[in-house]
Amino acid sequence: MKIFCTRNFNVIHELKAKDYVTGVNWARASFSPDGRYVCAGSSDGSLFVWNVNSGSLETELQLEWTTRDSNTGVGVTVTCCLWNPNGSSVATCDRAGYLTFWG
Repeated sequence: MKIFCTRNFNVIHELKAKDYVTGVNWARASFSPDGRYVCAGSSDGSLFVWNVNSGSLETELQLEWTTRDSNTGVGVTVTCCLWNPNGSSVATCDRAGYLTFWG
């Protein structure tokens, strides 16, 4: 995932993590209310949080249980993330329609 400047389209940071794989090209990532972090969901149902200033991965969160695809047994792709306005938690939705609150 890349953060780029809309004025000149230069890439500011490329956000990477070993296990981060987006499951759909229309997945929605989200900036934290203070603009310091970006979160995005992965194809296995995990949530990744990066530091915007450094581009480094801050944390990878996984549920003890995950929604599983009945055909593959793999966690279902997170399609969107949204920070709570006070920045204390994140909500995600996956392709199976489950809404998860990460606090």
